[in-house]
Formats: sequence, C-alpha cells, structure tokens
Amino acid sequence: MKIGVDAGHGLHTAGKRCAKQFDANETREWVLNSRVATKVCEILNRSGVETLRLDDVTGNTDINLSTRCTNANNANVDLVVSIHHNAGGGTGIETYVYNETLKNGETGRIATLINNKAVGKTGMRNRGVKTKDLAMVRDTKMPACLIECGFMDNANDTPIILTEEYANKVASGIAEGIFTYYNKDTSDQNNSKKIDVKYQAYSDKWYPDVINTTDHAGTKGKAISGFRGNTVGNEEEAGKLIYCVGLLNGRWLGEITDREKDKSGDDFAGILGNPIDRIMVRATKGTARVRVRLLGDNDFLPWVTGYNKNDAENGYAGIKGRKIDAIQVEIV
Repeated sequence: MKIGVDAGHGLHTAGKRCAKQFDANETREWVLNSRVATKVCEILNRSGVETLRLDDVTGNTDINLSTRCTNANNANVDLVVSIHHNAGGGTGIETYVYNETLKNGETGRIATLINNKAVGKTGMRNRGVKTKDLAMVRDTKMPACLIECGFMDNANDTPIILTEEYANKVASGIAEGIFTYYNKDTSDQNNSKKIDVKYQAYSDKWYPDVINTTDHAGTKGKAISGFRGNTVGNEEEAGKLIYCVGLLNGRWLGEITDREKDKSGDDFAGILGNPIDRIMVRATKGTARVRVRLLGDNDFLPWVTGYNKNDAENGYAGIKGRKIDAIQVEIV
C-alpha cells in the first residue's frame, strides 16, 4: 500500500497565512499543512505503509497542481490525501471529494472515515464531507480527498491549530481513518516503544535537559554554542544518537556519539563561547529529526531528517551565518 500525502501550497504562496489579529506571526498555511503531513507520514511509515509526499517538503516551491497529480498517478499510489487549513471565517474540519458520484462510493467512504476520525481526535466541529471541483481530487486517478483542518481566520480555531498538540491529534485521526478503511493492523504501530532522546544546549550556561519535543534546548535570545544528547535506554533497544555542529560562518566540528555512552562519558558538540549556525543529527535506530530556531526569529525552521553537511535543504538544520537559539530533536 502506498499513500500520496500532500501539504497544500508552498511556504511563500501569496495570501495563505493565519489572520494577524489571531496570530501575530501570521504563520503560513504550508507550515501548518506540512507539520500535519509529516506526522501523518511518520505514523503510516511506522506501520509499514509507504508514503509519497507530493509537495516540496522544504516549502520553497509551490509545486503546481498538475505536477502533483501527475506524480501521484505515475507512482500508482492507492490514495491521495491533500492537507490544508481553511479561511473564510468558519470553524471546524471539513473534507472534499470531487463530485456526488464519488461521494456516494468508496472515495466518499474513505473521506468520511478520515474526516470523522480527525474530528473525533480533535473535538473540532464536524463540517462533514463536501464536493468541490478541486484539482487534487479531480485529476488524480485513485481515490482522493482534501481535508481542511480548521480555520486560520477564526478566533476559536486559529489558536488551536497553531499548537503541536493539535497537529498530533489531527494527524493521528487522518492516519486512523486510512488504517480503518484498509483494515490495516496497527498493533505494531500502536504498541511500538518510542525511542526517547534526552538533550541540552549551552549558551551562557548548560540549560536543563529536554526529553523529545516536550520543550526545546536553549533559551530565547541567547546563541547556542554547545549541544549534547543521547538516546534513553540500553543500546540494543534504543541505539545511539550521533550529531555534529557547524561553527558560525565556519567549519563543521567532529562527530559526537551519544554523550553518556561514549568513552568520554559526557562529550558535547561545539566550542563553548563560539556560536553554532548548523546542526545535523542521526540515530542508529529509527529516524532522527532536528529543527532549530534562529536567533531573532519566533518560529522554528522546518524539520530535517537528512545527515549531509553539503545538503542545505535536508542535510542539516540551520542557515550558515545565522545563530541558533533553540534546538528540538526526536526519533520517529
């Protein structure tokens, strides 16, 4: 089974953002869409379901709808789910299919499952399954639906959809709808033990340890110059965390392996007092991902899962020449 997952639009698509009166940062719609899409893919992948992202995972290019549909059709995916966030002043979740014929058939059945599971997980108002002439549900040859995960210009919805907690819930609902339709056994996914990561950062001091994404390492407004972390548990089950940082406008430093399992006992990446501007992280078990917030910014950059100092898009987190004041790491 292969599922095409689409985060609507791109990072720089004109007009697609949260209303300023409810979100001072005017968060771009693609940021919200991609966060949910990434989580959906992670849940599906953990159960052995193959996924194909149809958008540009960096957000830099708003890939045209024709190309997205063609890529889905050429890959012969079994289902396309396009993820969006709404506007127009309403409230709640709604899901679209192309026409009434499809709504009354298998496409409508799966769209209803996805819609209702997302509503059930989040507690948002159920606006139901509707029909509309949209390219992503019209020009794909397999069942396809487009889900609007809440409104970016509503006093009730906007603060909710901005949260990580909401993204986790709505992604879980979408994935559960897919699993239910395909009668997929999710016992492995539901019962698999998550590998925890413990990490911390140094700016003017070592700040407290963080577990996964319960918080972030570092403190706002102070450039990070040191990072250390490890997987939690025995090596056979949890593997090791491996990481490397780049000095501000400078070279990459040497690779560090799991501070508490290394012979050094408590090693770290960086040179204290010398800010870093890039970090890459990998794990020997599971897939590590990392994201950073740049000094002076309010939002984190997109998650990165690659490990390649020569790949500025997905090989490392950060931008050369820009100091970092917060880091988040987890294994998915």
